[in-house]
Amino acid sequence: DGGPQDRGGRRVAVDASHPPDRPISQMTTVLALHIGGASVHAAVSVGGRIDVLALGDSRADLPAPAPTDGPGLVRILTTAQARCVRVVDAVPDELIVVRPDVGADDATLGEAASRARVPVPVVLDELRAVAALAAHGPAGIDRSLAPALGGLFWHRSGDAPTGPKP
Repeated sequence: DGGPQDRGGRRVAVDASHPPDRPISQMTTVLALHIGGASVHAAVSVGGRIDVLALGDSRADLPAPAPTDGPGLVRILTTAQARCVRVVDAVPDELIVVRPDVGADDATLGEAASRARVPVPVVLDELRAVAALAAHGPAGIDRSLAPALGGLFWHRSGDAPTGPKP
């Protein structure tokens, strides 16, 4: 049905052409984290407005934990949620984790989310997020921020259309 499916406590998008099928409230807060190979970036959508979320007081990113570092992932998730509350004064209703193909596996992310007491994440492939940003978002976005921002544009508008542009 294209909607979120519960697989071992994890929400995943089962249809590659649609984001999770549910109504999106105008006041929904969605936190998107890109857990890359070297760094973690975040973006947040509050009531439809999308912003980059600085994960530290003096920098936009944090060092990425190893894909199998459960405690490191818990630290990233709790830090991102705390920054969301502190900076935009909103608790995330939904969480999107954008990761490369060789990133943390679903079981590790699910366990980390449970321990961090954050929403069960929707896990999105990095290429799908960047493609959604290219299709639905503004041009000229810094490459390091593109996957996190792309996760929010995917959430809002779905996957990028396939095939040649008209």
